[in-house]
Amino acid sequence: MKQYQSISNRPPAHGRRGAIVVLFLFFMVIGVLMAALALNWSFLVLVQRDMQWRGQAIALAAAPSLLDEALLRDQTPDQSDDLIAAVTAADLYRQLNNATTGARLQLAAADLLVDAGYVSDISTTIGPGNEFEPTEPYNTLRVQILRDSAGGNPVQPLVNGHWNADPVDVMATSYVTLDNRLVGWRPTATSNAPLLPISVLAADWAARAVGGADNFPSPGGNDIYELQVRLDSSDPMAADGNAAVVSLDPSQSVSFMKVLDQITDGAAIADLAGGQFGPATIASPLTVFAESEAASQASTTALVVKLNEQLGECRVLLLHQPSAAAGKVEIIGFAGVRIMEAVDEEGGGEHRLRLTVEPCFVVHHTAWTDPTAAENTWIHKLRVRR
Repeated sequence: MKQYQSISNRPPAHGRRGAIVVLFLFFMVIGVLMAALALNWSFLVLVQRDMQWRGQAIALAAAPSLLDEALLRDQTPDQSDDLIAAVTAADLYRQLNNATTGARLQLAAADLLVDAGYVSDISTTIGPGNEFEPTEPYNTLRVQILRDSAGGNPVQPLVNGHWNADPVDVMATSYVTLDNRLVGWRPTATSNAPLLPISVLAADWAARAVGGADNFPSPGGNDIYELQVRLDSSDPMAADGNAAVVSLDPSQSVSFMKVLDQITDGAAIADLAGGQFGPATIASPLTVFAESEAASQASTTALVVKLNEQLGECRVLLLHQPSAAAGKVEIIGFAGVRIMEAVDEEGGGEHRLRLTVEPCFVVHHTAWTDPTAAENTWIHKLRVRR
């Protein structure tokens, strides 16, 4: 019988297994490389986002240092020393951040570049048509963080191997603007507005430096002119007051107990009509109930006690003009003030409040601003621009 030999093109079984092993190892190596690339990319994104967050936090902490104390002293503005203070504050907060951060995310002093500038329109993004100009008056702090691949604190890949991946440049930029286009106040559920329920004639506030006194702190003062805020006395011979206690709710008359609480705690949402106070500007006055004198000696004593508990604190004093309506004033602005002294000033055997304040800067997130409003020298809120 004739026998036929089987002919096949298939490799031997052991050859096929070897090829499969080679392919498996090849794809495993590719998979490991892809996983390493993905991990490194994710790590770089994490580092950049951490730098962005950190830059914003540093800018928020340092931006108030740009406020010019010369304005409190009615002197010619000069922010050169304030920029130095802002740079110093930024580096301090860099160090504080590093104290609670892993080594891979820490920032070196050379990684931080801090400068200040002016942005004309605080309502839009900084960029073409609304440039950051490095000139005074400074209203914006820029914090740039660059971990240079050739610098002393480069970002090393999370996963490295035989391919020896090089460090890369990672950068983040943050802007924080001091917004002082104040029109009113909007407290939140967790933060009261720092309002005092006391108003003074706006004209007296504007004229405080004309023949003004500088008696605090004693002795010697601090080159900041003070203003005496006085209620009227029931004695007609001492009725020369320039101030009033007011209701922060325009729909309600003055409540003395609420006034005392607000001196301590500020204005809560429930204290205000619609949860806000304002607009209250020269262009749009807000009429509120007001009382130009305390109802009794006990009332004056209570006001003095409460205000003296706030000595040295910066609060917001209301500025008013007279109203045609009896028992009311028109609130047209706000001033940041430091409470220096509260006394029961006797006049003709009667008692009245005399409160001494001096200008200070108030930076508070409950400030309600509008880009079309006039600038307020003393009161600001911080805005993260990028």
